[in-house]
Amino acid sequence: MSKGTILVTGASRGIVKAISQRLYQDGYHIIGTYNSTKPAANSAEIHNFVQLDCGDDDSIEAIAPAFSDRELHGIVNNAGTIEFEDFRNFDLKSWRRTFAVNLDGVLKLTLALKDRLSANGSIINIASTDGFIGGFDTMGYAASKAAVINLTKSLAINFGPQNIRVNAVAPGWIQTDMGTKMPEVAIDHTALGRLGLPEEIAGVVSFLISSDSSYITGAGAAGGTAPWIGCPRPCSGNAARTASWLRAAVADHGLDARRLGDPVGDLGNAQFLDPGL
Repeated sequence: MSKGTILVTGASRGIVKAISQRLYQDGYHIIGTYNSTKPAANSAEIHNFVQLDCGDDDSIEAIAPAFSDRELHGIVNNAGTIEFEDFRNFDLKSWRRTFAVNLDGVLKLTLALKDRLSANGSIINIASTDGFIGGFDTMGYAASKAAVINLTKSLAINFGPQNIRVNAVAPGWIQTDMGTKMPEVAIDHTALGRLGLPEEIAGVVSFLISSDSSYITGAGAAGGTAPWIGCPRPCSGNAARTASWLRAAVADHGLDARRLGDPVGDLGNAQFLDPGL
């Protein structure tokens, strides 16, 4: 018997595929979203997919009726975008596009579905360590993730009377199945001296969704910060080198370096790799 339904945005591969698998194993009914290209077939862990563009108001408004007869136990706000910037010729349109998806999309989707959330429900916002330390040529991405962490706290305050908890998870460098070799600088930036695994992020999300974390809300870590998964060391002057590698890695996969469509997880400068759907 299902424990309830969880909506997972951007849910077909990478970190959030691991999240979907873990929540499925935990006994939840998983509904995933895609942006422009529907997966060819539903995966074993995702019961069905719905179309959603988190940067489009009409798309967000259209998804609410799909849940009119279904109660949600939780939402994992994961879908996002990243745009690489030239600081010398900074494009504020890029900044606004990034915030429209990464921050506004989280708030708008949560508000659109707030009446469908069950008591004792849980919302997980996927942030990034960039939200704590900034980004070299992804300032909009880093700032939007910092705002998501702060928004998480505000949502927790507002949802608290309904006993709905809201927490954020901020991954660092994570090794995924995309096949790109990680540079040594990535490992050098982690306190544990290794890359994280998608399953480790999934375990944190599983805990925060579960009743085991019933008194954790507003981020869920000591000091009032979001859980910091794969704590990075200071960049030590390597930010530009890592940014250059990151651009090449994205290009190697034939992905759009300006917008990754439905990134499953967070592609953060010098901290995190999971390049997209």
